Amino acid sequence: MTELLHISKPVDKYNSNIFSDLGMRTVEIDVDELKRLLSRAVEITDYCQVETLVELYFQLNKCVVRHNKSWTRMTLPQVR
Repeated sequence: MTELLHISKPVDKYNSNIFSDLGMRTVEIDVDELKRLLSRAVEITDYCQVETLVELYFQLNKCVVRHNKSWTRMTLPQVR
């Protein structure tokens, strides 16, 4: 059975088009998929140099910042 983590956050009524009844948003996170992602990331980067990992961090951080105000995550880059 998949373990889901539910996180609720107050809605910012000025920056969102999606509202729930209580003014809260709920995000479901598949914990098992998150664990698989972490394991895969460790496996891929096992022999990387620190400089490469730092550059990867900066690129991922830029992606997060670019999309952090958008509730809809459909435009996020996809891994294939």
